[in-house]
Amino acid sequence: MEEDELDTILSHFDCYKFLAQLNYPKPDSIFLESLNQPTSRFATPVSDSELQEAKLSSVPKNTDKSTSWAVNIWKEWSAHRHKIQQQMDTNLMMITSQGI
Repeated sequence: MEEDELDTILSHFDCYKFLAQLNYPKPDSIFLESLNQPTSRFATPVSDSELQEAKLSSVPKNTDKSTSWAVNIWKEWSAHRHKIQQQMDTNLMMITSQGI
């Protein structure tokens, strides 16, 4: 990309005019070429493997670890409560069968 072309493209963006006044470097040509690409409102299709990878990396490891811990605690509590409920039911049946 020629220097004049670059200046023409950058002149359409106020932020680049401001950055030029501050003597910031100009954006690289790859970024500028992406500005010239037509935009689509729809994303390009991705493969199943890319989708699976994005899905796995979408939850931080610490969040996953904390969630697993909480679920395990709940399962332990639920099993304990179920055991107590069974004991109470057994005791209730014994009391009612004895006619107390």
